[in-house]
Amino acid sequence: MNDTPSGLIAKLAQNPFGSDNGWIVAYVNSVTLTNDLWRKLAARKPTECAEIIARFAAKVHIADGCWVWTGSRTGSNKHCQHGQFALYHGENIYAHRLSYLLFNGPIPEGRLVRHTCDVPYCVRPSHLLVGTQKDNLQDAVERNRLPKYRAPRKLSSEQVIEMRRKRMRGALLRDLAAYYGVSIPCASNVCALKTRQHLPETARVLAARRQAS
Repeated sequence: MNDTPSGLIAKLAQNPFGSDNGWIVAYVNSVTLTNDLWRKLAARKPTECAEIIARFAAKVHIADGCWVWTGSRTGSNKHCQHGQFALYHGENIYAHRLSYLLFNGPIPEGRLVRHTCDVPYCVRPSHLLVGTQKDNLQDAVERNRLPKYRAPRKLSSEQVIEMRRKRMRGALLRDLAAYYGVSIPCASNVCALKTRQHLPETARVLAARRQAS
């Protein structure tokens, strides 16, 4: 095979079927007809794509909902693993991106392939759509998929001033952090005047420190 990876990807994306909401359902509803689905798909692509499609098909478990990728996956967190596929001489591609290429067509440069089902290792073409990183992050926010540390609680100006006063009176950082619902480093930065320096309390705190020293 003399194709470059990019050239092969372009060939795989030729003659897409579009979403699987239509005629493909007739095949996936019967396990005995699953192989016929992949044969029909391969017949629409250039000849050199047939072997790739066969290898890909062997790792896809077709079900009524998600099509589960049974091959290798990336990452250590089992809830965030994407399927990966060896496309060409060690050139790996995400399994869901390859599925999009095969069934839905080319992926615009710089775009991601997102999951509407929130299952990273799903490769069902109707569960996939292209978008930007901003779209992907917005999906995560709307579906509550971001870890808590990405959405820290923001202290009000009054709370910052109050925290600094308590710290000057001897309160421990760990107690302040627990009381205000922030991390200890956050409480430390607030009390050390590394953040929110615009508040009027800042000058008084600095003056008190100079007097104490």
